[in-house]
Amino acid sequence: MSLTSFDGDTFKVLVHKDTGIMLDFEIYNASGEMVNTIKVNDIKINSIFTTSDNGKLKIKIPKNYKELKHELPNKK
Repeated sequence: MSLTSFDGDTFKVLVHKDTGIMLDFEIYNASGEMVNTIKVNDIKINSIFTTSDNGKLKIKIPKNYKELKHELPNKK
C-alpha cells in the first residue's frame, strides 16, 4: 500500500473527546494548505458496545465470553 496520495508535511487528527474515535484526518503541505482530508461520515460500532446512562461508552459482555490469561515470557 502506498501513501503517496496522503503525503504532506503536517497533519491534524480530530477525535471524539469521549470515545477516542477519529472523526477527521487533515494533511497539510509545507505552505500550510490542506492537501487531503479523510472525514468520517457514518460509523457503526459492534453491537457489544452500548452507552450507559451518563452517555459513556461501555461493553456488553456476551454470555458465552470466556477469559483466557497468558503469561508473557520474561525479557532478558
